[in-house]
Amino acid sequence: MKMDAMEKQKYNFIDSKSGQMQGPFDLLSIRQLVASGKLTRQTPIIEEDGDEWVSLELIEKNTLAQSENVALPTSEWAPPPIPGILPKDNLSATSSDAWVSPPPVMSPAPRTGMQFDKETKMFLIVVGAVVLLCCVATAIIYWATVEKKEFTNSLGMKFVRVPGVEGMFSVWETRVGDFEAFVRATGYDATAGCFTLGKDGFKRHGEYWKNPGFMQSDTHPVCGVSWEDAQAFCKWLTEKERREKKIKITQSYRLPTDAEWSVAVGETKYPWGNQWPPPKGAGNYASEEAKDGRWPDNFGVIQSYRDGYARTSPVGSFTANRYGLYDMGGNVWEWCEDWCRKEMNSLELRRQFQFLNDDEGGTAYRVLRGSSWENFDSELVRSSCRFGNHPYIRFNFYGFRCVLVQQNEVNCSQGKKDLSEIGDNSCENVSKRTKDILQITERAERGNIEAQFELGMCYADGNGVPKDLTEAVKWFRKAANQGYAAAQNNLGVCYYWGNGVAKDSAEAVKWFRKAADQGYARAQYDLGLRYYGGDGVAKDSAEAVKWFRKAAVQGLAQAQYNLGLCYRDGNGVAKDSAEAVKWFRKAADQGYAKAQYELGFCYGDGDGVPKDLTEAMKWFREAADQGYAEAQNNLGLFYRDGYGIAKDSTEAAKWFRRAAEQGNEVAQNNLADCYWDGIGVPKNRELAIEWYKKSAEQGYAAAQFQLGIAYLRGECVSKNEAVGVEWLRKSAEQGYEKAKACFR
Repeated sequence: MKMDAMEKQKYNFIDSKSGQMQGPFDLLSIRQLVASGKLTRQTPIIEEDGDEWVSLELIEKNTLAQSENVALPTSEWAPPPIPGILPKDNLSATSSDAWVSPPPVMSPAPRTGMQFDKETKMFLIVVGAVVLLCCVATAIIYWATVEKKEFTNSLGMKFVRVPGVEGMFSVWETRVGDFEAFVRATGYDATAGCFTLGKDGFKRHGEYWKNPGFMQSDTHPVCGVSWEDAQAFCKWLTEKERREKKIKITQSYRLPTDAEWSVAVGETKYPWGNQWPPPKGAGNYASEEAKDGRWPDNFGVIQSYRDGYARTSPVGSFTANRYGLYDMGGNVWEWCEDWCRKEMNSLELRRQFQFLNDDEGGTAYRVLRGSSWENFDSELVRSSCRFGNHPYIRFNFYGFRCVLVQQNEVNCSQGKKDLSEIGDNSCENVSKRTKDILQITERAERGNIEAQFELGMCYADGNGVPKDLTEAVKWFRKAANQGYAAAQNNLGVCYYWGNGVAKDSAEAVKWFRKAADQGYARAQYDLGLRYYGGDGVAKDSAEAVKWFRKAAVQGLAQAQYNLGLCYRDGNGVAKDSAEAVKWFRKAADQGYAKAQYELGFCYGDGDGVPKDLTEAMKWFREAADQGYAEAQNNLGLFYRDGYGIAKDSTEAAKWFRRAAEQGNEVAQNNLADCYWDGIGVPKNRELAIEWYKKSAEQGYAAAQFQLGIAYLRGECVSKNEAVGVEWLRKSAEQGYEKAKACFR
């Protein structure tokens, strides 16, 4: 074919992911696809009306040969296999989804009948035998150490390999019995603050993983656990099985990464295939059985779909996927290692479900995959859908599954002795994470804006690469200069804190403003904070309120809380207690502890709402269950003094202790009072002195006074008037009346 005709010829190729024929394309288009990375120069292509497979590389060689009048031998290309279909003329072809383009094969030269003498023949026989033995030995080692296909651990959790993923996947979600073994062994407390489903929606009903609001056996998936709970389980299981020599010292359990989970779920639209509604036996979703006495009236189900379970089902109740993994869709959402960023979901899905756009800058929520017994919407049960939530949050449709991985942190220069536990060829294996980073870097260097941002996040977190904030700033800047709002916000954060770049509040404000002007809620909130504090920009409370409001109406809880504070205190806006309560409630309903605490005060004082101690108690408990120390201390006061609840000194001391152990100086003083007088705890004045000291050293005047009196009298401490007077003086200088009276 002449060169000009070849250039005009149309070609098709088979997409390696879908197995579908793509085209037709002219050679210019083929070259553009190669330049973009979608094809390689060796990818097989076929003329539109032809039957001969060639490649861009071969065409260009032939073109060069024609221009130089040189004949090239004919290439023997075979068409790549379409997934699941055997080529008609190649009965030995595999049905694997993956295929590698064969290189051009030169036609072999005719055989000449080479002859060897007796000694040479014997030498070749010996060499051949040695090579054969080496191959057999290598194969034995390979299959015995590297390619173990299945593994069952000490809890009976079964793991299998998934092609394309380093390590092994648990075939099912972590079970109630597995988690209970962890709790029994460690005393770990995962009982507080779990959101469970009732007729009134998802609320804290006092239920938790052992009793999540429905019946579960040891073989059901544990639910009502947070990302942090899952991490604690993996750490315990790793240490346990290393001690027991069930796994090697170089192996560990963890959650799967988002990329690993994506490979394991497969490439179909839904875990069961591409059709909707799901066929019988597809998995445990919101089926007709879900509509029981606790199912809210405004919650939907998949019409006419029945899976036999109102809530969770025992693991392995439905058909496994092609890799032998159960419940990759439905049953419980599964925590993954990664931070959740809105870009992980398609723009189409984010337009349909606006809450998926709220990622709080990409470093607040952890990824959840796979949907659950509560989901009925066809879009939210897609294989590709990601949810995100704070790592400490517990819902009774959150669970997890583990992967068992080989740690790839060995220095290859250490020598064979140090590598003996993981096999001689470990340093030759590039981890999946490393491959991902290389792909991201390649895309980023070609100017892909999302890849630039993602690479910046990898360097910022040390995720797959050594942590390097300077390199993170470099990639954030590249994406920011192209107008990527999340990168602009992160660049502002780097300038504000001096992470990877010289601290510069004015430069931070510049980048926050660029992202805020695009409607990026987190940047709007950050810009509001800068105006509120006059940091990098002239202080302007009204401007702060403007930006808080923009972020608040988008649902950002921190902005809603700060807007509530502005209304409460009359900063930048007319004081309005009712409006303050409105915004506190919006943030509190999202689980924002500070807002829950403030809402408790509003009800306790009757500020903006009718006074209601029971309601105040409720909101303090909501915040306290999340570990908010100020709320824990207030909850202790309610129990101690009987505000809105029956007096309970033991419960009061419990909450004072929780706050005190977090360093809250008021709670430390209150706990000291309990030990001094034996309220809710055995009387122990030596221990009381210790807590008074902790509180006093943080500047709490009441504790300073008590400590001063103790030193003056020599009560539970060596009598020392000078030290006593000094503590009383510090208390008096803060205006504490009892201390001031000592100096009159």
